[in-house]
Amino acid sequence: MDRWKRDGAVVRTPLGETEQTASGRRFTLARYFDDLRRAILNHWHPDVVYRRIASPGTIHGNRDRLTILRIKIRSDGSLDSWTLNRLSGLDWLDQEAVAAVKAAQPFPPPPELLLKDGIMTFRFGFLFEIGAGKQAITSPP
Repeated sequence: MDRWKRDGAVVRTPLGETEQTASGRRFTLARYFDDLRRAILNHWHPDVVYRRIASPGTIHGNRDRLTILRIKIRSDGSLDSWTLNRLSGLDWLDQEAVAAVKAAQPFPPPPELLLKDGIMTFRFGFLFEIGAGKQAITSPP
């Protein structure tokens, strides 16, 4: 089965949109999530908190840590709610992820395509690579 249909000289997706429209939609969604990621990253500083709380050889160890939040954003970009879906094992590191999300609001209003009953829901991962001294925001599978 073809994912794309030819309609004369215009290629259409299964949703009936043109290839150009589908490409524009993908770009819009990618740009939105990139802006969202950057907004949160600007407020997430686990390395600062780690240096303040932990020292080499402490109980915190050198293992990488992953926190995953389930985030709900209203159509106006305000934070509706958040839930910790996966704990890193370090309360202060999980709270730094929550603080970054709260500080980053208000977010840009989500594209209509992502809203269900006026709310956009998604998972967001915060990976702190302690041993490498790096930090990253990930999108969980």
